[in-house]
Amino acid sequence: MWDLRLLNPFDQLSIRNALLLIATMLVAVFAYIFATAPSAYAADATWQGSAITYDSHQYIQVSDGTGTNTTNLPNGIHYSYIDPQQKAHVISFPSGADLATVTAAQYSEYSFVPPGTYN
Repeated sequence: MWDLRLLNPFDQLSIRNALLLIATMLVAVFAYIFATAPSAYAADATWQGSAITYDSHQYIQVSDGTGTNTTNLPNGIHYSYIDPQQKAHVISFPSGADLATVTAAQYSEYSFVPPGTYN
């Protein structure tokens, strides 16, 4: 009987060892997915005077981050483009950001209700 166990070591594979093997494989798969996920960059956004051109659309400033926000957008510096379907595309910077040196922004989409309500 002992000889048969030596010939086939997987005969006595316990549930604990099987779960450990499955957990190890899942961790490896998720680590691979997160390590190889592509980053999104808006390299094609450019300044055109005081406006931003992104994705062939011109975004104009709707709030300056100094408390004179006439929209219901959160605090910050916001540039907006309203498409024909009344959908607002907004590029946002943190309040007080130096726009000459800033390297990142947040892009959001809202439904727009004139004259200045973003939902």
